[in-house]
Amino acid sequence: KEINETKSKHFSRALTIIYTLQTTLDFDKGGDLAVKLFQYYEFCRKQLIKGFSKNLYEVINKAIESVDEILGNKKEINGKFKKA
Repeated sequence: KEINETKSKHFSRALTIIYTLQTTLDFDKGGDLAVKLFQYYEFCRKQLIKGFSKNLYEVINKAIESVDEILGNKKEINGKFKKA
């Protein structure tokens, strides 16, 4: 019971954070980047909901893979800007 309560608490907190991130995007100033961030946040939200009833370790591993991919792309982008 305690694990389910903790899981629900963090699930709710994660959804709130994602919602906050989505609603604070400025599409006028952010343009394509804001749209892509919104899409990424929406993907995260859907995966969180989908994974809520699944094995917690499976959900965490998918999240880590996604973050690693983003950070890897960020490093690649930063490297391109430094070379230019």
